[in-house]
Amino acid sequence: MENTNSLVVIKSGPKDFFLHLLATITFYASMVAFIALLFAYIDVKIPDLLYLDVYGGNSYYLQAAQSTVRWTSAVLLVIFPVFILLSRIIGKEYKATPEKRELKVRKWLAYFTIFLSAVTLIVDLVTLIYKFYGGDYSWNFFAKVLVVLFVMGFVFIYYLWDLRRDNTPSAKPKITAWVAGIIVLVAVISGFFIVGLPANQRDVRFDQQRLSNLQSIQYSVTDFWQAKGSLPQEAGELKAYYENRNGSSLPTDPETKQDYEFYLGDTKTFYLCAQFTTKDILANIPGATLEPSGRGCLKRVVDKDTYPVRKPIPVY
Repeated sequence: MENTNSLVVIKSGPKDFFLHLLATITFYASMVAFIALLFAYIDVKIPDLLYLDVYGGNSYYLQAAQSTVRWTSAVLLVIFPVFILLSRIIGKEYKATPEKRELKVRKWLAYFTIFLSAVTLIVDLVTLIYKFYGGDYSWNFFAKVLVVLFVMGFVFIYYLWDLRRDNTPSAKPKITAWVAGIIVLVAVISGFFIVGLPANQRDVRFDQQRLSNLQSIQYSVTDFWQAKGSLPQEAGELKAYYENRNGSSLPTDPETKQDYEFYLGDTKTFYLCAQFTTKDILANIPGATLEPSGRGCLKRVVDKDTYPVRKPIPVY
């Protein structure tokens, strides 16, 4: 009598291997981007005062968070739908051929994901205890710990359930995909309310470049002082020195291409001004003022001890 209950063994081919591998890679990328996106939101809404100075003040701290929001949102908008599509394709193959759930490549990648989730959870808890003993128990830190616990805990539980369940069709994967998609979509859309619309971000980037240009010109003014023992008397003299020193033109406004303002206060004080669009670009920058019209200036006083005049090198 023939044995009709023999187990059907299906070996994974190149299609199965690369399909599962690509799905796993897109899942990891989406998961990392999602966590980084939530971290950036936390930094914006619950800034850690201890690290504001590390980033050079509130302005640069927010710039770092806004940059993270941009790239993580881009990753999620492109890669996460690819992961959902791949998961749907793999799910249809499982439905047509339930034996494919026993593929070694699937189990290896699933167990590896569970392993990474468990390691991340352990490290997260260890870091929580370590930071707590070190007195670093800010709301910013606790919120990030909760994000990691929630995301990685969910991944751990779901993949463990998926490996243990039998081949009976279940609606949970589809429901999970819909819930995850909605959460990711809400997280990405929230970025427009937290860091601003793309048009606003363009204004922010223009202002960041303006501030960077003013700081570059500031270094040239102090270099002029160290070389000649006095400040340039007008913008033309500074422009000629900058071009001769750097071999390039003095920076101009990136949007209007107009020259920046430069004028003297006294023999050791000078001002650099530009027309800014956003309101917070000069926040917490010493010596910076911003008028209601958007005209912002950096007041700088040359300290002869910090910038000593260079002595000429004798020629023999």
